[in-house]
Amino acid sequence: MIKLPKEKTYYICDHAGTYKRKTSSNEPPLKKLRKTKESIKVGCTAKLTKTVFFNGNIGVMYIWKHINHNPLELSDMVSSRLPTAIKLWIKKQVDSNMDWKAIKAGLCMTDEELDTIPAGLIISSQDVQNIILARMNSLARKHFQDQESVCLWML
Repeated sequence: MIKLPKEKTYYICDHAGTYKRKTSSNEPPLKKLRKTKESIKVGCTAKLTKTVFFNGNIGVMYIWKHINHNPLELSDMVSSRLPTAIKLWIKKQVDSNMDWKAIKAGLCMTDEELDTIPAGLIISSQDVQNIILARMNSLARKHFQDQESVCLWML
């Protein structure tokens, strides 16, 4: 009997793939208006694939070897993206009108927590600032086009 997959879910390392320039190579580089971080893409092939079959069975395929980086190193943790759960936690704190100082105070650790590296250590003031600015933009903009947004505010 052939096992047909009903649903496949892929979880790939955030260091997978390679950096792609947005401009063609024969154009002169444009002056950057803002500072950007170096790309974290290093061609890592680590991934987890979950397959749910029609009969209810679940298959898992795990390619565990991280290539060109070590996800357990502190420098790698700091350069990686924030996990979705942490972003949602920050958003919840910002929605309850907490600023960076209040959030930072809430990140204080007990002696037991110092034995492990909690994800809260990678939260920076810039992460909180980005979420605060996104919230302010969503409250101020009534439409994605500025001209239409102004017209809607005038009504």
